[in-house]
Amino acid sequence: MALSAKKAITKVRRRLMDERETNFSESELLDYLSEGQFEVVQHVALTWPEYFLRSSETQLSTQNIADGTANYDLPSGFWMPIHVELTDSDGDTAESTPLSFERSRDEDANGHYYRNDDIYIIPTPDAAVTSGLNIWYVSRPSDLTVSSNLMLGDDFGYAIIAWAVMKAKIRQGEQAGEEADIWKLCEQRARMLGLRVNRGQWNNGPRGRTKQWI
Repeated sequence: MALSAKKAITKVRRRLMDERETNFSESELLDYLSEGQFEVVQHVALTWPEYFLRSSETQLSTQNIADGTANYDLPSGFWMPIHVELTDSDGDTAESTPLSFERSRDEDANGHYYRNDDIYIIPTPDAAVTSGLNIWYVSRPSDLTVSSNLMLGDDFGYAIIAWAVMKAKIRQGEQAGEEADIWKLCEQRARMLGLRVNRGQWNNGPRGRTKQWI
């Protein structure tokens, strides 16, 4: 059952001992939960991308590959890449390896990289392929309202709540946990779900923090 923002606010208040709603407004806690949702979704997408291959939150964009064309528009709403597959002119489909821009310059580079609002295929395709480029991705989470549900709330809602509690305590000047504690909560849940860690490396690209092979 999905975790609603309203229920999440109640859980945050209990941990802050603010059931009488005297210290924090509803809108303030919604802001903290929205921030936590953003950070947790990003962390899960970067660290355990396979989670989203089984999630209804994931979207798929399919494009035709053109002969001699390396760059293609990223789909509308694209935020975090999850998985890319390429099909060649023989009909064979394989996972494409994410590359850094620097690695893509190497003669033996084979995969894809992101630059501005485009995805680049390396090496440049030498044949047209219908529906040859498939991109699985996650859109940026919307800010929460009282009537909305938390993204990933079923599996990582506890971490999102912990983020909101941490931010609320910081605002009050109290001793709060650290981000590392929240990532540990995510790791514990990921292990329960049998997720494998993406062994890429952190890069700061044009779309923000990404985890790519170099």
